[in-house]
Amino acid sequence: MAEDAREWDLLTGSLAACDLADLDSAWAFLVLQGLVIDSTGNRAEFARVVEKQLAIGDYEGPTIPRRIALWLEEAGVLRPAAGMPDPFGKIAAARWAMACG
Repeated sequence: MAEDAREWDLLTGSLAACDLADLDSAWAFLVLQGLVIDSTGNRAEFARVVEKQLAIGDYEGPTIPRRIALWLEEAGVLRPAAGMPDPFGKIAAARWAMACG
């Protein structure tokens, strides 16, 4: 069962709002919002995890954006803003629309 979107944080909302197939834009979106620590290693690992999760696809359990968010948290690459509440990803969607719309 997917997680409750009412409980999303800004990181999960941002991963849901952006185009994960465009790895460079997705990573830049997270960096520009101050959600992750930008480094070559972090960016490369993000790309690896996103590609893996997209290949796995949806299943009973957390959504793809949530699974990626959990990995980023476990990897220790998050900044404090990543945990800001963003129910249904509304803040992130508005930011993505402004940045890429």
